[in-house]
Amino acid sequence: MSSKPLRADAQRNSERIVEAATAVFSQQGTDASLEEIARLAGVGIGTLYRRFPSRAALFEAVYADQAERLLTPPAEGADPRERLEHWLRRFVRFLLGKHALAQELAYDSELVRGIRAQTYASVEPLVAEAQAAGVVRTDIDADDVLRLLAGVALAQYPRDGQRDRVVSVCLDGLRL
Repeated sequence: MSSKPLRADAQRNSERIVEAATAVFSQQGTDASLEEIARLAGVGIGTLYRRFPSRAALFEAVYADQAERLLTPPAEGADPRERLEHWLRRFVRFLLGKHALAQELAYDSELVRGIRAQTYASVEPLVAEAQAAGVVRTDIDADDVLRLLAGVALAQYPRDGQRDRVVSVCLDGLRL
């Protein structure tokens, strides 16, 4: 893709394609039809390929878009524990839809490494803030918390709502 800014209509097309790809990949997996994605986005297959010349380029765009949403900091002014818990719940939701996508991207890609670094940079101050406020255990760090919740998020659960309950138990365990 070129580095010059996109026309407004081209930008809208790209956004619709990424949105449609996110929905289709989450429902049908990473082998989903690109034609279906184009149809859902309301564009032709040629437009999809002009914006995303390969399936890998589309995977990267979806992954980056979802990571950007994750990395948006929680609202200021809330209780530090609530801010941390809100962000961690978003992290779990992010992971749920990204496991297969991340495998397609290769875990050691530049994009995945960059997003991993940004993830740590986003959560570390939230953990430190909650610890300083005395509402979260001080014998943990951001890496501990992310690894714990990644394991919980990616586990298989036989019952509806079970994952959410287990996440809540983990978050309760972080409290002082």
